[in-house]
Amino acid sequence: MEHAGSPAYLGGLSELAGCSFDSVEEATEALLQLLSEQLGMRSAFLTRITSEENRNEVVASHNAPDGCGIPAGAVLPLSGTF
Repeated sequence: MEHAGSPAYLGGLSELAGCSFDSVEEATEALLQLLSEQLGMRSAFLTRITSEENRNEVVASHNAPDGCGIPAGAVLPLSGTF
């Protein structure tokens, strides 16, 4: 239920908070999907940054059709990211 004056994204977050997920991975995917939809992006991902190893490891990702297609488990050089 949205309240007058509440940002639209709060409804989506409230809906997610009421869901029961079978795994952390499933919850993370749902959150990344919501973020991409709210921000108008085709892809969203969560990474683990290791500056000592100069790398970005994709922990979870959501890719809509025509998204960037970076899968979970991909390792990217930190110096090549923004």
